[in-house]
Order: sequence, then C-alpha cells, then structure tokens
Amino acid sequence: MIGGLLLFVHSHGVDPAAQTVEFHHALLGGMGVGAALTKAVAIGMANSSSRSVRGWELVWAGLILLMGLQLLVYFE
Repeated sequence: MIGGLLLFVHSHGVDPAAQTVEFHHALLGGMGVGAALTKAVAIGMANSSSRSVRGWELVWAGLILLMGLQLLVYFE
C-alpha cells in the first residue's frame, strides 16, 4: 500500500518524458493500492465463505499480474 501511494507523490524533476512517466506511475500506483485493498478485504473475510474469499484473492492475483506486465513495458 505504501509503495503504491508513494508513486503518486514523488517526481523525477524536469524530464522530456515526464508525462509518460507520471502516467506509468499512476497506473502502477493505482494497481498497487487496489491490490493492497483487495488483499486486506480477503484477509478480513477469512471467516466468510471460501467462495467470496477466493474471488477477492483472484482479483488480487490479477492486479499483481497486471503490475508485472506493466513493469515489462515501463520506461523512463
């Protein structure tokens, strides 16, 4: 969660590709925060039905995979 939030508040100064870098950081930060929230919900629902917990875990896993794919195309 903290890493995702930090992507929203730091900058790289004057850079010709600043808008692209900020876009990548916004995507990655949003997915990071989303992944942390879905994991927290899944942990909080540990006493609930396994089907609902499994759904939140699948959303978490999908966000982690999307973050990895985005990092493959990331550049500064």
